[in-house]
Amino acid sequence: MAVYTRNEIKTTFVLLLDERPFTKITVKDVVLKCGVNRNTFYYYFRDLPDLAEAVVEEDYGQVTEGNLDIHTLGECLDACIRFALEHRNAVMHLYRSTNRERFILSTRRVCDRITEQYLNTILDGHHITQEDRKYLHTYYRSILLGWILDWLEDDMKSDIRKQSGRISQLKQGHMEDIIRRCEIK
Repeated sequence: MAVYTRNEIKTTFVLLLDERPFTKITVKDVVLKCGVNRNTFYYYFRDLPDLAEAVVEEDYGQVTEGNLDIHTLGECLDACIRFALEHRNAVMHLYRSTNRERFILSTRRVCDRITEQYLNTILDGHHITQEDRKYLHTYYRSILLGWILDWLEDDMKSDIRKQSGRISQLKQGHMEDIIRRCEIK
C-alpha cells in the first residue's frame, strides 16, 4: 500500500505539472487532487522539490530499469527522452522552474545509468582499462546530457530523434575504432 500511495502522489504531481508550471503547484493542490492528507505527503517527501526530484529520478529514470540492450548513442538518447516526450509539459515546467539545478542533476543521474548500460552492452567481451572506461562514460554521458539540455532550451521544438539518427549515421564505426584503440592486448 505504501508504494501505491507514494506512486499516486508522484502521478498526481505529474498530472498537475502537465497542466501548470511548478511554481503554481502547492502541496495542498497535490494532496487534494490525490485524495491523501498532508501528513501522508510529508511521510514520503520533504517538499515539492523533493517530489520533483523523485519524479525525475524514478519515473524519468524508469526507462533504465532492467538491462537495456543499447547499441548506439541514438538508442541512449531515445531511452533518456521517452518520459520527456510522454510528459512534455511536465518536463518543461520542471526545467523552467526555480529548481532547475536539481532537475539537471537528476537528469544527469538518469544519463549516467543509461550510459553505463550502453557501455555494458558495447564493451561486452572487450577488455579495456577502468580508466578508459571512466573516460568513455564521462564523454558519452556529457554528450547525452548536453543534447537533452539543448533540446529543452529549445522548448523541445527540434526533432531530436532525427538529429540523433543522422549523428549515428555520421559516427558509424566510431565506437568500434575507440574500443580497438582502448582494448588491452
